[in-house]
Amino acid sequence: MRRTTLAVVLVLFVYAAPARAQLKYGLIGGVNLTHLDVTDSNPAIPPNDIYHGKVTATAGVILLFPPITSRLTIRTDLMFVAKGATVSGAALQGEAGSLDLGYFEMPVLAVVDIMGGRIRPYVLAGPSLGLLLGAYVHDPVLEGSTDVKYAFREPTFSMNAGGGVAFLTRRARFFVETRYARGLSNIELEQETLPNGQSRANTESMKTKAVQILVGVTMR
Repeated sequence: MRRTTLAVVLVLFVYAAPARAQLKYGLIGGVNLTHLDVTDSNPAIPPNDIYHGKVTATAGVILLFPPITSRLTIRTDLMFVAKGATVSGAALQGEAGSLDLGYFEMPVLAVVDIMGGRIRPYVLAGPSLGLLLGAYVHDPVLEGSTDVKYAFREPTFSMNAGGGVAFLTRRARFFVETRYARGLSNIELEQETLPNGQSRANTESMKTKAVQILVGVTMR
């Protein structure tokens, strides 16, 4: 999967190569109001209500491709995104813990300015490819974290949609935006291989969702 991610990045750079002088860069960062949708295909298992939302951080760089029209641009964000959930005390002997997931994500977004001028409201939407970097369960009872990456898929796919307001200066475009990121794929494996080499079936399905509040700047 890492090769697939690298290939996609290379394709984007090849696309931009003929217009390298027009390729713009930028920075982006903010917070994730993240949560997990958890279901189980086994009817004998009751709904899972131990997972709750948490606030995490996200940051990265922006590649802004040459505009397609005066108001339509394709933007790619190369980001580190922290996801996961808090875990209620019922599962951890009365203490609250957390499931901490770290992803490298690459949303490819169509950005449409609603109007011209120096202050520009805009909307955006597009798919995102994510690569799992790490997965840990923090248990306050044991006062430590357990690596559980073996239970999760490396690639994930999601859809992003949102909007914001851009403030244009002579050389830069500053923006504030909010977007909703909805996971499209189950991030858990149906068949897990435990660290001791044993395998077990998993009937639980987990999908990510988040509201992201972001600020950033790109060159003009």
